[in-house]
Amino acid sequence: MANPKTEKVKNEVFKLLKQKPYSLYSLCCSISSTTELLIGAIQSMWAKGDIVLEHTQDKDLLVGDGIIVRFNESDVEKSDPLINEQFISSAVVQSRARLCHEVRKGINEILSDGMPLSEEELNRSIPFYGIKPESDPDIIVLPDGRYTLRTVEAGEAELRRREQEAARRSVKIRRQKKFIENLLKENGVIEKDRLFALLEEPLLPEAAQKLVQLSGERYALPDSNAALEDIAVYLAQREPVGSKEFSRMFKPHKKLVNTLRNGKEISPFVVLSDGRFTVEKHPAGQKELHRRDVLFEVQQKLENLIKNSIFFSMNSNFNRHQRKNAAEQAVDRGCTWIKYGGRTLWCSPLEFSPREIARELHDFTGLNFSGEGKPVAPIAYILDNTYKPVKAARKLSIKPGQVINLYRSGFLPGVNVEGSLRIWANNLSSFQQGSSLDKLIRRAEEVALPEAARMLDVPRGMIRRLVREEYLETIERHRDGRKGPEPVFRRGDVEDLLRVVPGLKEKWESARAHKLKKSEKRRPLRNQEEKTSFSREQKPIVLDSFQCEAIDALDKDNSVLVAAPTGTGKTVIAEKIVEKVLSEGRDIIYTSPIKALSNQKFRDFTHRFGRNKVGLITGDISIYERSPLLVMTTEIFRNWCFSNPEWMSNISFVIFDEIHYLDDPHRGTAWEESIIFAPPHIKILGLSATVPNIHELADWMSDVRQYPVVVVEEKERAVPLVIKYAASSGEILNEREAREEIEFFMEENEKGVKKKSVK
Repeated sequence: MANPKTEKVKNEVFKLLKQKPYSLYSLCCSISSTTELLIGAIQSMWAKGDIVLEHTQDKDLLVGDGIIVRFNESDVEKSDPLINEQFISSAVVQSRARLCHEVRKGINEILSDGMPLSEEELNRSIPFYGIKPESDPDIIVLPDGRYTLRTVEAGEAELRRREQEAARRSVKIRRQKKFIENLLKENGVIEKDRLFALLEEPLLPEAAQKLVQLSGERYALPDSNAALEDIAVYLAQREPVGSKEFSRMFKPHKKLVNTLRNGKEISPFVVLSDGRFTVEKHPAGQKELHRRDVLFEVQQKLENLIKNSIFFSMNSNFNRHQRKNAAEQAVDRGCTWIKYGGRTLWCSPLEFSPREIARELHDFTGLNFSGEGKPVAPIAYILDNTYKPVKAARKLSIKPGQVINLYRSGFLPGVNVEGSLRIWANNLSSFQQGSSLDKLIRRAEEVALPEAARMLDVPRGMIRRLVREEYLETIERHRDGRKGPEPVFRRGDVEDLLRVVPGLKEKWESARAHKLKKSEKRRPLRNQEEKTSFSREQKPIVLDSFQCEAIDALDKDNSVLVAAPTGTGKTVIAEKIVEKVLSEGRDIIYTSPIKALSNQKFRDFTHRFGRNKVGLITGDISIYERSPLLVMTTEIFRNWCFSNPEWMSNISFVIFDEIHYLDDPHRGTAWEESIIFAPPHIKILGLSATVPNIHELADWMSDVRQYPVVVVEEKERAVPLVIKYAASSGEILNEREAREEIEFFMEENEKGVKKKSVK
């Protein structure tokens, strides 16, 4: 995976050192190469032990002349311990700087006589060693390609000519700009051939900066109607684009870009809710406009409800697609929601007479309220006629928890105001302290599962069965579906079952006896030896549609993100691109989030592609690190992007397995930095089963990598998820049958414990 240019420089160094040792400065003089390539070649050969660098005994020599480079004749490195990679880099830079200074000094001495010379004539007098003469600011190039100095007569004449030419060009640019502006103000758009015909001279690039080229070889001014129509036609044929990509694509149209980025719109362009841009004719634009129409319809209907209704229901006035938007707008308008008896109503923020509010509350709750006084908002009226549980408890001289239990049991009416419980004040007068209230409080008490089993004199498993068969209801189920570690019941509900449980016991006992008798008649399971063996016929593998789509995109040298459920065959896609890249003589990297998965993939790929083509690099092991297919952890690849980017010149693809780790708060930066800092020529294949926002990820990668990323999704599971249970007898049961088996064994166990305690 070495850089081919670096390998070429290394070959030149090998040829020179075969003849004799060289000083570092002489080596720089003998090789025509850039400084970076020469540093890389010498460092690589020195690191492998192919060459040795030694200080000379003469300390007065300059750095380049004071270092001797020769072949390492033995396999033991004998270089000076003071020489390291940083020293080599510094020494080569100093040698090249010295060489460049001497070349420029020699060229200046040759040209100081005022006679211009060509590159060949100069090179015969002094070798360039890969250094361009025009890199010296004192040297200029004449129109015929010859070199001279700025200070001599020929150079001064050339500078005066350039100034005159620049002045004439400036006048010509202004004339063309004014002509084009006047021409396009009249016509709006003009064909390329007609523009050149009217201009009667070549179009200068500086004058063309005021133009934008449209489809069909036409020109127009930025932000003109013709230009906007052309952009709209283009956007109607592709997916919506993000803000950064839109600014980059249509940078000359500053008015359009700034308007859309500020959230405003210019017809026919549409700003989507996620910040992307499209046009009205695109399906996404039509969907956005439809959403706005729905929002406007909801807004109008909500305004009418607020003005004309004291209480209103979202379910009866809006369909299921509008309710969420209606609720958000209602909160913004100052509406409040209340809940009573499982129904949710919204209160208007406007003021109404207490009589109207009392009448509607009576229809809503069945309770009677006073209806005198000044106009007031419905929520204020409700708060004035209700108590918090603490205040209601003081009124009744009981505990707040008992008030809440009475409300949950349905004995004490109340209303839920935006999640906060309120007890109706006018109902407290009917609850007097005495035996009737004590009885209700006792029935509303919470009873845990062991206490309920003791009250009914049944095993705990039978209590769960009563709940499952809906004879008994848990408080958790009553409290909006919240669940606790142990089910809790109302004492009154448990006491009501005292007369029912004996009959249920007899019924369940007879059903259990029938089930045992039936299971005894079942045919025993066959032994493993009795199972018939069969051979599967080998058939060619047929790829799924999403696999074909991903492989086609990779064959076109695109970056691809694949989101498919586990077991659908994402690895097949990776194997196909690995096979293609290896057949083309290029390199590829496969990254995984953990070492165990990297080791597994190394074994799988080695079995498929051969040991000499697959390598493994993790934090603690390195195997065949020069192989064309390398398996490594993502952190290792990230470190390569920073420290060894020159090693990746022959890598065409990198595969990120489990790319959803990008969202991990602790390790996600490794994936993010790898995608950002990987060399631009490397394409990416991302595999995952859990990326809900894969299109947003693809848009971000497109912005970062500056090329499109194809998204391939598959929703259908290849292996359905079904839960079954295995009994001790080997029988396969569903959930209901498994629960009955567990309850049966629990009951038998409890009976055995009771018999032992009696003895």
